[in-house]
Amino acid sequence: MAEKRKCGDSSSEAKKKLRHYDKTYIHFGFIEGQDKSRPECVFCGEKLANDSMKPSKMKRHQETKHPETIGKDKEFLERKKEMALSKRSTDIRTVFERAGSDLQKATKVSFECSLLIAKAKKPHNIGEELIKPACIKIVEGLCGPQAAEKVKSVPLSNNTVKDRIDKMAENCKKQLHEKLREVQFAIQLDETTTVAGESVLIVYVQYVDGDELKRDILMSTNLPTTTTGQDIFMAVDSYLTSYNLPYTNIVACCTDGAAAMMGRNKGFNSRLMEKAPDCVIFHCMIHRQAL
Repeated sequence: MAEKRKCGDSSSEAKKKLRHYDKTYIHFGFIEGQDKSRPECVFCGEKLANDSMKPSKMKRHQETKHPETIGKDKEFLERKKEMALSKRSTDIRTVFERAGSDLQKATKVSFECSLLIAKAKKPHNIGEELIKPACIKIVEGLCGPQAAEKVKSVPLSNNTVKDRIDKMAENCKKQLHEKLREVQFAIQLDETTTVAGESVLIVYVQYVDGDELKRDILMSTNLPTTTTGQDIFMAVDSYLTSYNLPYTNIVACCTDGAAAMMGRNKGFNSRLMEKAPDCVIFHCMIHRQAL
């Protein structure tokens, strides 16, 4: 009885013995799995059981699921092997780095598309309703469905595009303010009334950046009540003060000849001279020609 039990134990150990991968199995389209115990198909990525690590079973897998690969040369199989190995990741950090890299690329593309939408003055929902579906169709037709999946990960919803545009506008404003704190600049301003009866004040700024003369919009705001020189000055003063833009850097100011601007006692320019006594006042040549 003891001898029979020993024989039974030895036979069970033989059954549980693990099979090992052989390099010749690549002829059937199989490489060694990451766990070192199971064969992995280079065509479909399926992992067979350790008991299937036999030439007959791997050949049957190839004949039933990938008959078009039978008889392929060694170079073809080696290329498939390299592609399968490149998709692997032995370190979890590599997985997160790859995912983070794809997310950063998708975010960057989202900002670039939002900038194009803003420049074209199109509604924000055009990204999700037209641009993204069109890109998916184009990429899917030219590069395949796998490449199209990456396009699908680019966020272009209505709220996302609005958020991207707001962030880019805020960044541009921040860069402009940083430059104006360091260089001298001139301002040009005028107020107008819209068809809805709202009074809008727009202030342009001109400054030298390196060897280049640049012009930008400094501010645009609604005047809630009247459009007197005091109202205009309070709006400009509130903006300059809130963003720490020094009056000492203002070297020139150009306005039209309205009393609210050029008035000797209560005009905008007279109030500006109190803050920036070295500022040179100009009467806009276009307004002067119109007169």
